[in-house]
Amino acid sequence: MATKKEYTWGVLSAPTNNSVDIEAELGQSVYVELKNAQYLTGCPVEVSANGDTKGIVMAPSQKKTFHFTCFGEEPIYWDILISANADNASVGYRIFSDYIG
Repeated sequence: MATKKEYTWGVLSAPTNNSVDIEAELGQSVYVELKNAQYLTGCPVEVSANGDTKGIVMAPSQKKTFHFTCFGEEPIYWDILISANADNASVGYRIFSDYIG
């Protein structure tokens, strides 16, 4: 198994910045790591990568990693959309892949 490399990171903070759309050339495996920075409230979060959508209602301080795969010759074009659907969202994200183009 190839070593995961960090591609980018950021923070979603509502109401002004509750989603991010990232386009990148990455490997066949992409990992989106999330952390709810709120200590008192949960937050619904959706992550979509090349049309495959996964969601979770994150508990306070919860961490979650979503894994997406796409078979093909590297680099693979990825369109990753991360959305936090709460008025007081504060969700950190990090994106990793086994290949960074």
